[in-house]
Amino acid sequence: MNRQDTYAECFFLDVGQGTSQVILLKGGRAIVIDGGPDRDARIPLSILGSAGVHTLEALIVSHNDADHENGAVRILETYKYSTEKLYFLVDRFGIAVPTCVRANEIDGARSAKGLKPLNRIRLEADGNDAREIYKSTDENLRLDLLHPNFKANDRWKNEPNATCGVLRLSCGKEPTARRILFSGDVPVKVWRWIEQTRVVSLPMHCDVMTVSHHGGNTGSKDELQWLYNEAVRCKHAVVSVGTQNPYGHPTEEGITSIRDARARVKSILCTQLTERCCDNPVKTFPAGLTTPHRRSQSHPEQNPDGRHIACAGTVIARIGLNDVEIIKPTGHRDAVKSLETKPYGHPLCLVPSRS
Repeated sequence: MNRQDTYAECFFLDVGQGTSQVILLKGGRAIVIDGGPDRDARIPLSILGSAGVHTLEALIVSHNDADHENGAVRILETYKYSTEKLYFLVDRFGIAVPTCVRANEIDGARSAKGLKPLNRIRLEADGNDAREIYKSTDENLRLDLLHPNFKANDRWKNEPNATCGVLRLSCGKEPTARRILFSGDVPVKVWRWIEQTRVVSLPMHCDVMTVSHHGGNTGSKDELQWLYNEAVRCKHAVVSVGTQNPYGHPTEEGITSIRDARARVKSILCTQLTERCCDNPVKTFPAGLTTPHRRSQSHPEQNPDGRHIACAGTVIARIGLNDVEIIKPTGHRDAVKSLETKPYGHPLCLVPSRS
């Protein structure tokens, strides 16, 4: 895709066991969805800085677990005078939302500069309708919140994964719009809820989706087959996962359900290599399966102790009116295929070539 045809670049950041996405817009503006587990937010801030971003259209905390929320506070501090909207999630009653606590403190500094208080908005959809988070001036690019709403928050108030935000970035007009779906940590039953409440029509076709809960357990085998055949049909799936995560992410059931779906899945990309796909990846691939994007937690320069082993590393998607282009590390697919031939390799992600 020609860069002139690109409306936005979406970075699915390699932040270890956690989630952070940066959507670079035109004119030095960006949207950030989650900050990852690092309280210093080193990786997302490096992307924003190297791209010359001076304004955040929105900082969205889709989930209050530490691996999504930790870095958001630092990002807010860095852009305290130039964040247009802060979206926060209230799903754990009686527990203060750290970004909101920091926002209250920042308002004093904004006031001293003659600025209005931060525009804080609860991350909840309106009734059974999607909520518009962002729309470009020509209305071709938009970001909508599909979940949760007030009813969902009440229904699952003791299940924070089920109240995690689900967002959809679209470019173009229906029915031919290109789409990137951010699934957060939601279980399959949330998609059943979305189907019942008719927030959007299912199946939803998307060019790229983040695999929910880092590829972890989100439903039974039958539920996962329904999800990837009847609810969401994607071309590319991105799994944000850490090499040494103790949770068994990603699960075999989750990845094979995507791989074997009837939709034309072209690739499944994990940010880091785990023991699910390779025996002892830290010992076998100390420098990573491939050379990751330099803004990756598992890049050798960022990872001197070798705890984060790149699979795809940070993944970039360019979205335009006619296409979504995935920018992958050179030779990534060949490296995964080569891993399959080794006695210590058992990659879950291999899919037949559709090209």
